[in-house]
Amino acid sequence: MPKQFPAAFRKRALRLLAEAREQEQYETEWAAICAVASRVGVNSETLRKWLRRSEVDAGTPAGCDHGGAGGDSSAEEGEP
Repeated sequence: MPKQFPAAFRKRALRLLAEAREQEQYETEWAAICAVASRVGVNSETLRKWLRRSEVDAGTPAGCDHGGAGGDSSAEEGEP
């Protein structure tokens, strides 16, 4: 059975990760994830999943650099 972590613990780990990324201490996102995961005592993949989930929950999934909901914008163009 997977180990359950308290929400406060997850938030703290994500905050530490955000701080490390803001300070540009690491060359890649994965390097920051590995370092922070090691520091807080969780698996790197676990922390990466928490990060992706928090991005989705916030409405900003990784790789989405636009403010729209996605989809084809051509439907908005040219229609009166």
